[in-house]
Amino acid sequence: PTYRMQRVTPLGILSLVLNIMCGALNLIRGVHLAEYSFQEDHEGIGNVIAFILPFLACVFQCYLYLFYSSARKVKTFVLFFSVCLCNIYLYGLRNIWQIAFHIGVASLSSYQILTRQLMEKQPDCGV
Repeated sequence: PTYRMQRVTPLGILSLVLNIMCGALNLIRGVHLAEYSFQEDHEGIGNVIAFILPFLACVFQCYLYLFYSSARKVKTFVLFFSVCLCNIYLYGLRNIWQIAFHIGVASLSSYQILTRQLMEKQPDCGV
């Protein structure tokens, strides 16, 4: 069945925009690092994965905010944890402010996902 969610709030729109921006930054850095790693240094594959995984997490966080999914709490926790873990792994390639920004955006998105509820069904008054 199709579920309708409550309206998107301005804070939700901000979290979506920031999440898309963080995902784009992760994708750009990951692709650039992958190009460099595959040409010269094959030891940087872990860093490439650590950039691509948060990109996918950002995209899926946007999906969870916009559409209803079963087990939203578990999925949100796993996505937030993976973003945190990958950003901590990338400490040598990012400074503390960049890591704090990405984790802050992930926490805002997680909060928005968990607080957005389903709309209550209207009584069926139609013919």
